[in-house]
Amino acid sequence: MTDILPEIDDASKNNPESTLLDAYKYWGKKRLLFNLIVGVTGVVAIFLYARTFSLLEFVDILIWGIVANGLFSFGYAFESYVIVKHPKANFKNIRFLLFYIGTFLYCLVTFILAQEYFTKPFLFD
Repeated sequence: MTDILPEIDDASKNNPESTLLDAYKYWGKKRLLFNLIVGVTGVVAIFLYARTFSLLEFVDILIWGIVANGLFSFGYAFESYVIVKHPKANFKNIRFLLFYIGTFLYCLVTFILAQEYFTKPFLFD
C-alpha cells in the first residue's frame, strides 16, 4: 500500500493540469509584488523629475499599468506553453529568474520613460 503512494505523487508532478495550476498560482501571487515594485519605481521617477502633474499624466500612468499587467501575463503564458509542449521540463527552476529579470526590465523602462517625458522639451513648447 505504501508503494503506491510515491507513484501517485510522481504521476501528479508530471500531470500538465496540476503543473498549469501551480504556474497559475505562482504568477497570480507574484502580480501584486510586480505592481508594487513597478509602481514605486514610477512614483520615485515622478518625484525626481516632474515639475507639474496633470490629469492627462494620471491617465497615462493608468494605461501604463494596464500594459504592464498585460506584459506580466507573458510570464504565465510562456510557462504554460513550455508545460504543454514539454511536459517533462521543470520550469520551476527558472520562474524566479524570469520574474525578477522581467520586473527589473519593466522598472528600468518605466524609470527611463518617466525621466525622458518630464525632462525633455516637447515639440510644441
